Formats: sequence, structure tokens, C-alpha cells
Amino acid sequence: MLDDEVEKYGVVVTGDKGIVRSFQEKPSKEEALSNQANTGIYIFEPAIFDYIPVDQEFDIGSELFPKLVEQHVPLRRGNELPMARCR
Repeated sequence: MLDDEVEKYGVVVTGDKGIVRSFQEKPSKEEALSNQANTGIYIFEPAIFDYIPVDQEFDIGSELFPKLVEQHVPLRRGNELPMARCR
């Protein structure tokens, strides 16, 4: 992603071996900890439903992903593509 576009996307911060450390939802350029967009296709194991409340709306990006990171559930990023291919 281009650094001047970081405010348009949620970003993901990764560490060793692509393990996700945190997420930021549309940070300002000055506050962005990464320039990796959090967008794409997500593949989960069936156990993911253990982390999602029943009978209520629950957002993947703003609620599920931060919850998984907070609980130290292994979460890895997949292949990176140039931002132009994500539009």
C-alpha cells in the first residue's frame, strides 16, 4: 500500500513469520504502525466460531481479529499483493 493511502484501510502489524501482532482501523499517516492493508479473503478453522458470540452482529475486522490477538490465538497473514491488485 502507498503510505499516503494508509488512512483508507485497516492495517495489520506482523512480526516474525507473519504472525499478526495487532490491527489498526484506518489510522492517520502519523499513527500508522504498518503499511500492510488488512483486506482480502480469510480462511478459518471451524474452531473460529468459539470466539464469535451467538445471536448478535460481530465484525471480523474490528472485533474478531483484535480479540484473537488479545487472546494470543495464532493468526497469520497470507500472501502479500501490491495494493493496486487489492482495489
